[in-house]
Amino acid sequence: MTNVFQRLAETFEHDVRQLFNRQEVHASTSKTAANPIQALNTYIRDAEKRTEQTKRWVERQAQLKTKLEEEQTEAKTLLVKRQSQYELALLTNEQDLIDYARMEVDTYENRIHVLTSSIQRATEELILLERKHEEMKHKVKDMKVRQLQLMSTENVAKAHRDMDQVIEESLHSRPLASQEDMERYFEQPKAPAHEPEVPASTLEERLEQLSKNQETKTESRVE
Repeated sequence: MTNVFQRLAETFEHDVRQLFNRQEVHASTSKTAANPIQALNTYIRDAEKRTEQTKRWVERQAQLKTKLEEEQTEAKTLLVKRQSQYELALLTNEQDLIDYARMEVDTYENRIHVLTSSIQRATEELILLERKHEEMKHKVKDMKVRQLQLMSTENVAKAHRDMDQVIEESLHSRPLASQEDMERYFEQPKAPAHEPEVPASTLEERLEQLSKNQETKTESRVE
């Protein structure tokens, strides 16, 4: 399990180093090329799955160690009981009881010895599993940090690409109006405002009225 995860971590580190050694993230990549962010997501999901599986193994190992300790406690209790019975059997001079009690004492002593050794080994293995489990959790966290770094690099690259595109297009396109054109426009003399045109019919009426007024004045002088 550890070797598999170690290979996964080494492959991840190699791929990430390649990604970060590139000068920029190119948008115009082949459709068959793997997306770096998607690749990182796959690594992280796999690592999290393995880390969770390791957690269950660590918990299982702790449970087995507890079971061994319970067996040892029980064996010690029975050993004390059989030792007392053996001493009583010696007082009876009954050989069959003495032999049976002695066999029971030896059995429990051997069992306690085996359990003590097993508990010690199980404890060492549990400590090792816990340490490796913590290392795996740190690896996953490091992967997530690298993921954020790569996302930041990708974001900056995309921003620069879009900005450069706008700048490049603006350099090759004719502006709507230059500063000089605007100044010439505002410096041009303004055309005088025209009075609103009076309809022709109204002008004719005024002329007719002038004629009538003149005729009236002439008639007045003749009289």
